[in-house]
Amino acid sequence: MASRSRWDVDPETLRVAPRKTTSKPDSARADTLREAQSARRAARSILRRG
Repeated sequence: MASRSRWDVDPETLRVAPRKTTSKPDSARADTLREAQSARRAARSILRRG
C-alpha cells in the first residue's frame, strides 16, 4: 500500500520538476516515469485479480 502511494506521487513530482538542458536527467526522468507506469499497471492487475 505504501509503495503504491509512493508510485502515485512520483509521476506528478517528475512532471512538475523543471526540465534540465542536459539529456541525461531527461532520460533518467523518462526511465523513472516508465518504471512508475509499469508498476502502477502491475498493481492494478494484482488488485483486479485479488
